[in-house]
Amino acid sequence: SLIIILAGLLSGMLAVFLILLLNALNNTFKSTDEIEMATNLPVLGVVPLIVKKPNQHISQMYHKATDKIFSEAIKTIRTGVTLSAIEKPHKIIVVTSSIPGEGKTSLSVNLSDALRENEKVLLIEADMRRPNIARSFGLPPGTPGLANLIAGTATQEEAIQSLYGGIDTMVAGVVPPNPLELLSTEKFKRTLQELSVEYDRIIIDSP
Repeated sequence: SLIIILAGLLSGMLAVFLILLLNALNNTFKSTDEIEMATNLPVLGVVPLIVKKPNQHISQMYHKATDKIFSEAIKTIRTGVTLSAIEKPHKIIVVTSSIPGEGKTSLSVNLSDALRENEKVLLIEADMRRPNIARSFGLPPGTPGLANLIAGTATQEEAIQSLYGGIDTMVAGVVPPNPLELLSTEKFKRTLQELSVEYDRIIIDSP
């Protein structure tokens, strides 16, 4: 009996020790408050994890209103973006992620669709290493886009496509061997300045 009692006590202590150790080693964020405290930046919203189904286009979920929770999350982010700078709105917004496959392109497209309801919006695909907006929306290979515009092989009218619902979109275009150098040029900076005059908001889907 004594051995059983001691074994039970030791097992309980070991379980508590392992739980405390795992909590100490777990450095992930568990709430938006922890993110704001660590980064000193506001959280505009939280998008629910979507398990992609066959033939499902997550980039079109807001437009088709197939998931109310997802649509409300996008609207919350839209409101946060709009209210974050009322006096001097952020005209150019860059969407990025910590690792590939987190859904930044889906967020960029859906957010552009939501903002388009009240503003004139342009979506720019600047992720030239893994471009997929053109493929997602069935545009033919070689569709002119950002790279062509900066290189001077396409005009602004040729580089901007109107996707479903009327979203003005500039896809990556013909991907160059040196995309970083292309985006670091003065021509890219001037292009954004010119587009900022024509559009209320520019969403950039970045690497």
